[in-house]
Amino acid sequence: MAMKLQFDPNQSFQLDAVAAVTDLFEGQPQGPPEYSVISVEQGGEQIEVLGRSELGVGNRLLLGDDRLAENLRKIQTRNAIEVADAAAAPEAWGLFDIPANQPRRCPHFSVEMETGTGKTYVYLRTIFELSRRYGFQKFIIVVPSVAIREGVLKNIEITAEHFRALYSNLPFEHFVYDARKVNRLRQFATSNTLQILVINIDAFRKNFTGTEAEQKSNVIYKESDKLSGRQPIEFVQAARPIVIIDEPQSVDATEKAQEAIKALNPLCTLRYSATHRNPYNLVYRLDPIRAFELKLVKQIVVASAAAQDALSEAFVRVERIDYKNGIKAKLRIHLQTGDGPREKSVTMKQGADLFTLSAERPTYRDGFEIAEISAEPGNEYLRFANGRTLRVGEEIGGLRDDVWRAQIKHTVRKHLDKEMQCRERGIKVLSLFFIDRVSNYRDYGPDGQPSRGKFATAFEEILAELVKEARYEGLPWLTEPVERLHNGYFAQDKKGVLKDTRGDT
Repeated sequence: MAMKLQFDPNQSFQLDAVAAVTDLFEGQPQGPPEYSVISVEQGGEQIEVLGRSELGVGNRLLLGDDRLAENLRKIQTRNAIEVADAAAAPEAWGLFDIPANQPRRCPHFSVEMETGTGKTYVYLRTIFELSRRYGFQKFIIVVPSVAIREGVLKNIEITAEHFRALYSNLPFEHFVYDARKVNRLRQFATSNTLQILVINIDAFRKNFTGTEAEQKSNVIYKESDKLSGRQPIEFVQAARPIVIIDEPQSVDATEKAQEAIKALNPLCTLRYSATHRNPYNLVYRLDPIRAFELKLVKQIVVASAAAQDALSEAFVRVERIDYKNGIKAKLRIHLQTGDGPREKSVTMKQGADLFTLSAERPTYRDGFEIAEISAEPGNEYLRFANGRTLRVGEEIGGLRDDVWRAQIKHTVRKHLDKEMQCRERGIKVLSLFFIDRVSNYRDYGPDGQPSRGKFATAFEEILAELVKEARYEGLPWLTEPVERLHNGYFAQDKKGVLKDTRGDT
């Protein structure tokens, strides 16, 4: 019998976060018939807001800036959010320029919620509430990575029944943007039912700088025969979507990303994060202290171990070697930054110097020029000027085996100790490992069959060793086969094969 998750719809802090956004539009009427053209007053002038165009049916915001600003200030006062100048117009509303064909600016609003308090649930419920109260039908969720995108999709899947019960079986559709199925955007634009599009920022940011030539390097900006010669982005723009940005500090931190968000022609943006870089028009805050006071999160204990002088060694991992458009190697190296070394992928040709590419990190100073790259099938390798040779998948300067084994053992032991403390109190203990490569946890042989990677193997060996200790007797789940007591969460390809997400769009 499959286990079903039950969601409590009455968590006050989540309802407050939903209301902080939905109340922004207080005074917005349920729109008249979609074919009509409505005249509304904004800034002393009458403007027309078109509900339907030749490309589709769009969201319509009928509130003037003054009313929207008034609602914003009421919500900020209600939620004890300080505003530097309460009389000033919302400063973030002009972050993006006004498109030539649009009558108003795009306002931006932020919600701050501590990790683990249901941020994704909150913005999904906000979507349904905005649709029910005001008739908004077109929403886009923009995420920074494939992993987060998969998490959002899983959340939609497991909450679908919950939201149908809450909102009287309100019909809705959700889908992931796929450059090979751009005709799905026509349905997004023309549908009269609630539409939720989930898209990775890289899918419409890459090479986008505003010039026509560079726009066309992305499928979403390219005219398509499937769409009667239209660009897919035109259907998105016609929908005037409410854009929800998950982790905006990662999504639109660059000028290119901001331009890409602007290209969606959003009605407004709703920005959700625990760590905003720029909390534009903050409407709700649930910071770590408040979350702890409300007993929404438990104390998080982080333990680390590191090899002595590990960061003073030259780190190089060979990820790929290919011969398309010239023989090149894709490497992971340490980039020197003001905050210390940071891991980065670089693609280089023979003769490249890691000292230069790492922003002159001293560990690469001597002998790390690439002297040779071999792309011969089955014999791919690169050789440095110092004579060191690495094949695909090999690395130097990485985390030593004794270090990561010690980390796993320490974490498993601490987990068991916490389980013993909490088993009579109904508290779930969760231990997480963040790993560098999927293959270290789940590997695939030449026949495509999955097998345990070195981390998974070590976990099972260490757990089997520790559970023999008498003090852990009585934990019921320890009677299960050890291979069932752990799992990983990774992106997958269409065949269900787990894969890394670096650079994946």
